[in-house]
Amino acid sequence: MMPAEELRAAATRLREMADGLGQWCYDDGNTMVSDHNGNLVAANVNQGDGIWIALLGPDKADPLAAWLDASAQSMPWQFVHSAEQAAALAFARSILHTEGVNP
Repeated sequence: MMPAEELRAAATRLREMADGLGQWCYDDGNTMVSDHNGNLVAANVNQGDGIWIALLGPDKADPLAAWLDASAQSMPWQFVHSAEQAAALAFARSILHTEGVNP
């Protein structure tokens, strides 16, 4: 798979996984993370983990996917030309659980 294809595939995966999930919130008093409907996402988490989990909730999928798409658009060839493209490709590969050639 070409780097631009990996970026687009990861953007699609992000959007699909987050579709309709909304924002997550950390409740320090109950040591849990819940979604916007009050459904439990994670329980018995310490404050640091809870804040981190909530921070990276599904509401971040669209901006991250847009970044991946923009990076794919700026990378029409198989070569990575900038540190930002390398970071986007590494992030995409972490989402897809793929290896590929290191940028």
